Amino acid sequence: LMYQVIKSTINLAKVPGDFVIIKATQGTTYVNSAMVRQYESAKTAGKLIGLYHYAGGGDPIAEANFFLKTIKNYIGTAILVLDWEGAQNAKFGSSSEQSYITGWMNKVCTTTNVTPFFYTYKSVLSRFKYIANKYPLWLAYYSSNSIQNGYRVTPPGYGSSSPWSSPTIYQYFSNGRLANYTGSLDLNIAYIDKSQWIKFQTQHKIEIEVKDMNNGTYQIKASNGTTYTLIDVKYGTKGEEVKFLEQLLQAKGFYKGSIDGIAGHQLMTAIANYQASKNLAVCDENTWKSLLQ
Repeated sequence: LMYQVIKSTINLAKVPGDFVIIKATQGTTYVNSAMVRQYESAKTAGKLIGLYHYAGGGDPIAEANFFLKTIKNYIGTAILVLDWEGAQNAKFGSSSEQSYITGWMNKVCTTTNVTPFFYTYKSVLSRFKYIANKYPLWLAYYSSNSIQNGYRVTPPGYGSSSPWSSPTIYQYFSNGRLANYTGSLDLNIAYIDKSQWIKFQTQHKIEIEVKDMNNGTYQIKASNGTTYTLIDVKYGTKGEEVKFLEQLLQAKGFYKGSIDGIAGHQLMTAIANYQASKNLAVCDENTWKSLLQ
């Protein structure tokens, strides 16, 4: 599967490509005015479709909500993507980078039940170990900036994509030229077929299997293949499980504090408020199951 960036004047019925990924939003104010027309053009041309949000580095939940409100009519018909780049992104490379990324990705995932993709470039991949096993990678790496005519059946190598085992989509040229269009286009290859693409874009209910491991520890396996070992969080508890809980509650809109992995007053209040909204008693397996839905 190949890809070209959609420009405002492109005729998708004539320019070759199996899929297109369209910019939808940026920050909390910008909406691509051509998005609807581009989406409908891609659909009419029989292309597989993606929609992406360019991170502004503001409040991640506000930006996720802005993106979801803009694309609400297309959820389930396109893959969803967070575009994480340095330009016009206040949190890129900062200490709060992880908080933004996990907040945005978890919010989109838990709201839509669609697993979003993460787009960034090779030089910064090592920073994102905390999401590598949960979200598929769309990797940008250009071996050349010269004009490239046509797609490559075998694109230039990208080397290691660690901490991901491999990208799901690879953007290998930014100055590509294709038939029936005169400008430069990004060229990509997807290492999935049509049925897999559709599976990534389709809403699904995440089923949760819980196994009591004793001593207040639970192993939770989601139908998306992710396994978590979780605990009964109490005031003062510290660790990655607490950080994960903070992220889940943040994505649900109940937690506004920092993602620090320490169960303090603000987190305990968020847990209590969430449990009250769901008629749950303690932070046990039922709370974790509810948060993962």
